[in-house]
Amino acid sequence: MRVAGILALPLLPLLLGAETSSVPSELRGASLIDSVVARVDRHPITRSQLDLEARLALARHGEVAKAEGPLGGPQLTTSLDYLIDQMLLAIEAERLGVFEITEQAAQAEQRALVQQFPSPQRYQAFVDRFGLTPDLLEGSLRRALRADRYLSDRLRVQAQAGADPAAIQVAARAIVGQLRSRSDIRILARFSDSPPTPAAPPPDSPGLAPAARALRP
Repeated sequence: MRVAGILALPLLPLLLGAETSSVPSELRGASLIDSVVARVDRHPITRSQLDLEARLALARHGEVAKAEGPLGGPQLTTSLDYLIDQMLLAIEAERLGVFEITEQAAQAEQRALVQQFPSPQRYQAFVDRFGLTPDLLEGSLRRALRADRYLSDRLRVQAQAGADPAAIQVAARAIVGQLRSRSDIRILARFSDSPPTPAAPPPDSPGLAPAARALRP
């Protein structure tokens, strides 16, 4: 799976506010392509990863138009919380050795994702537009499915007892809260006041520079 956006060491002086004279001349005026916005134990979350995961989560839940559009600060903040919870649940399932996702289950989840779109062509355009490689897509779907299954199993008793949705939601938050309490979670960026992240132009759009096209996965 491609690991996106690890901060390049030569750019650290720019991030730390060093004087321009201490930055190599060939790096002056360079811009940061990606950044780590959070860490869950030893797992970094980059801004580009968050953007892709937010769009995939929206699409999985049938919000295709929102998944294709610009993402604002509130959406990114909510998506980051959602992704952290999902990661914690999947990591816990992996630690316990439960709910491993088979190839068949992963393929079924991808078919379900495709069906959220009006047409296969619209889905493929979404994949191409946001640079979703097969490995990245499969990894995201596997993690989401494992987290869903683990949480559903933990909540099965309440559901079978006929608990109302509000009570089940409280129980779910308690389970995630326990995982958060014993994890090292660091939020390194805030999005509340940030402008919307624009949707990427189509791959052949004139708005996408040739160099950017060359860097696409």
